[in-house]
Amino acid sequence: MSEQTEKDTDHAKENAEAWLASIVAMVKRLHHAAECDGDTDECDLTDEEICDGLARYYSPGQEVNDEDREEYHDEDEARQRITESALDVSVRAGTWQSPGQELVADEYLIQVTTGGPACHVTGKLCQHKEPETAKIQYQDWDTPWTTLPTTDEQREMLLEYARQFPFGY
Repeated sequence: MSEQTEKDTDHAKENAEAWLASIVAMVKRLHHAAECDGDTDECDLTDEEICDGLARYYSPGQEVNDEDREEYHDEDEARQRITESALDVSVRAGTWQSPGQELVADEYLIQVTTGGPACHVTGKLCQHKEPETAKIQYQDWDTPWTTLPTTDEQREMLLEYARQFPFGY
């Protein structure tokens, strides 16, 4: 691999790692908003966690205001943030089918960045058109799509992220 291609791959990998962290933060926010009773005075989230979930820069000692806490706890807003993070959502049927049959998609793709670097979340759909697997992949100009290694927890977060998108067609 040439030095330029290695740099491109590193840049693309860093982009995918940043997107993975962002996806994890969005899903954690969604889970928290669904589980928290909405009493922001009783919530034990730190100001840094609130900023992270709202995709805002945090500096040590910074305090978030009540409006930010309320926004973080808005479940609809958290779900909307997830769905708006995608540039494009698509499905495909990767199997041969007879003419005249209704195509049944078995894979999905959620594009989050394009070009150099590009990043997407992809996986298999079950018979009910729900994601059953999820992985995050990246590439840069003239490099192949590469799957970013993830932990079990990160894969669960990616799967929960993917499940926020409608794949019924």
